[in-house]
Amino acid sequence: MHQPIAEGECSSCHQKPTDKDPFALIAEGSELCLDCHEIEIPAETVSQHVPFDQGECLGCHNPHGSDSPGMLRYEESTLCTACHLDLGAKVNVPHEAMEDGCQQCHVPHVSNFPSLLRNEQQATCANCHEIADADDAKQQLHEPVAAGECAGCHNPHGSNYANMLIGDQASVCFSCHVDSKQQFLQPYTHTPVARGFCSGCHEPHASKQPALLKQTGKALCSLCHESDKKNSVSKHEPYSDGECLVCHNPHGSSFLGVLNGNQTEVCGQCHEDLTASSDAKVRHEPFADGRCSACHNPHMAQMETLLRASGTDLCLSCHEGLRERMKTEQVHHPVREDCQNCHLPHQGQHEALLSSEQSALCGDCHELDSVTFADNHLKINPELMTCGKCHAPHTSDDPKLFRKNAHAPFVSRSCNKCHLD
Repeated sequence: MHQPIAEGECSSCHQKPTDKDPFALIAEGSELCLDCHEIEIPAETVSQHVPFDQGECLGCHNPHGSDSPGMLRYEESTLCTACHLDLGAKVNVPHEAMEDGCQQCHVPHVSNFPSLLRNEQQATCANCHEIADADDAKQQLHEPVAAGECAGCHNPHGSNYANMLIGDQASVCFSCHVDSKQQFLQPYTHTPVARGFCSGCHEPHASKQPALLKQTGKALCSLCHESDKKNSVSKHEPYSDGECLVCHNPHGSSFLGVLNGNQTEVCGQCHEDLTASSDAKVRHEPFADGRCSACHNPHMAQMETLLRASGTDLCLSCHEGLRERMKTEQVHHPVREDCQNCHLPHQGQHEALLSSEQSALCGDCHELDSVTFADNHLKINPELMTCGKCHAPHTSDDPKLFRKNAHAPFVSRSCNKCHLD
């Protein structure tokens, strides 16, 4: 109840019943109220409530009595949203402070701060929210946080977006990081970026890490990606060292795997000896096409040199015809052991990626200077032979690995029909 009413002093505001104009107000608007209610208006006032500025005290207050504090005409939030209609709409993520009344953050009459705030914007928010440790010099602050502009990202009254953001996370971030949107949204985009989930990697307010990252290196990537397998035989050095960005772009790329370039370029920056600029005459097709990951796991593997499978099994995953022949035919012994007994994995100077000239390579296992070899090969100089013309290098129906289509005298071992003794 208004104090003059409680004390029976109606004449504090109204003309006396015996006056010429009984019960009329003795002054108009705020002039009457300010006779009793001292509301200081500092010279540096930044904002005034419009009804107060216009002397419309009764727009908010009942002059005689009320069930609400401050003799408000209605409950506080109902009163305020009668004018501020947009703040009365129901939202998915309301600001909890609004449940306690608008005056948790605002003053009702005049303020030294914009929007009738009780304090600077960030200081007002910090009354309830722990934003950042201002005394920690190692912290890197998000620019809006450093500028105290919480409302640059958040709607202070409520929002239909998580964390009371003024829009979905991607649109909020890209509203400032305009150039980044074009750079990030590439044919291959990092999943958090594609989903507009920047806070998957970055802290929104403050961090001790560069670029406001939650962690650095592999510790950050491991938040989503599989971490080390304890029984891994080999690990890629950049992966072990937590240098994921040596190979990957964290946001988006024109290359599969969000790589910084095609595989030839990325792998070649360290493995310079395997670049296609060498004078090799023959190149393994995956290597020539820049598909290093066809054979190697780029992070870790159960095999040496990051191979995806053991030597022969790896090769047969592509050379399926050979795999099938090995089930029914005689198999050259090195084929069962390791293809690299005879072949180079990347590039070389000899056909079929052989590690050396054909007869010299065969001589690593076969005694080319023995009497038996000479007798079986008409004493022809081994250096003049091309073993593959007669023998299949991998499999054959013949115990001696002779090719299926052969000259009849050769098949019958009747070499003297054509050759002199």
